[in-house]
Amino acid sequence: MKLKADTHFCENCGQKFSSSIPPVSELPKENQSKRKKSALFFCLAGFLLIFIAGYYSWDHLRAKNLDQEVLVKPEKGSVLEVEEERNEDAPQASQESEVEHTSEPETTEKSVENKEDPLARYEEKLNNLADVHPFDLGTWTLNKNAQEIELSIENPDSNGIFTLYQLYDTGEYDVLRAWAQEVFYIAQEIEESTGSNTSISISTTCDHQVPETMFPSDMLSYSGSCGYSLPILYGDTKENLTLLLHTKIFKEVEELLSRSFHVPSIVDSIKAEYSHINENKNLYTQETAAPDVTEYINENRVRRKLVEQKLDGSTIESFYTDNGELFFIYTEKDGEEDRYYFSDGLLIRWIDPSGRTIDAGIETEEYLKLNHYWQEQLMKWKENEFY
Repeated sequence: MKLKADTHFCENCGQKFSSSIPPVSELPKENQSKRKKSALFFCLAGFLLIFIAGYYSWDHLRAKNLDQEVLVKPEKGSVLEVEEERNEDAPQASQESEVEHTSEPETTEKSVENKEDPLARYEEKLNNLADVHPFDLGTWTLNKNAQEIELSIENPDSNGIFTLYQLYDTGEYDVLRAWAQEVFYIAQEIEESTGSNTSISISTTCDHQVPETMFPSDMLSYSGSCGYSLPILYGDTKENLTLLLHTKIFKEVEELLSRSFHVPSIVDSIKAEYSHINENKNLYTQETAAPDVTEYINENRVRRKLVEQKLDGSTIESFYTDNGELFFIYTEKDGEEDRYYFSDGLLIRWIDPSGRTIDAGIETEEYLKLNHYWQEQLMKWKENEFY
């Protein structure tokens, strides 16, 4: 049998194959060796990279754990460590206590303040008067100096002053007295508890309001370029505590109320005396003591009569005295006349413009106010304050 030229047989197995496909055994051994070396190299490089990455990961985790151990205290430790922890925690507890203390209600702070300052309790009592009386003048303050403790209200509330003036103008004196008397009794408590004298002083400053029933001369005396600065309540004793210049807070201290007069006979003698002065005024020396004040002086330099014209002549007040003692006042305002009769410096009869006569013994609040007002006017004359 003939074999073709391009026919080949496997030397090992005897299988026939084409000459164009070489047997496996004939592949170059050099190429096989290179492939094995490349695979080994890549395996070693992979293991090396994994080792390096693992090392750095382990080192990073170890460093992180060490930092946490430094920052975080161990939960358990020796007795010494426990004691140190207790000592460190103690100031923190104190701070927490201080925080709780500062967050106590404001009422607690006020009560502590009242215990420390005895005057604070009386200020509170004075301010509480607004809850039981129909007006509130503002916040009371107690000012202590070397001589006394002054009870006062700085810059009284305008609405409260308006209500007080209304009560005064409408004759609600009992309401006003009740308020002022309570103020006085609290002042007495302060004196008993502190051993210091007290005084009461409330006044307006540059206010536009004034009572409608106020005497014109008082309006002039207490007015200024900015308004009225008027005493509201002032005094330091039961006898001199006064509301709005001429109203005594305690009526029983009015000397007029404790006296009895035979008014008709006294008035007759007064009429005879002032008639005698008017009939003989040409015999007196007439002197102009001030632009609006004229005096009549006898030969012994005794002032028998004083005439004062006010408000551009619309008001005329004539004072009649005997040896310096006031006994009669005649006033005329816009054509209306008032006549006032005095005995021992006290008003015993008032005849108003309508002719109504009010005598001592049947006094009204207005009568008592007039008695106080004219006594002050006489003091001005004696002390030359008219000029």
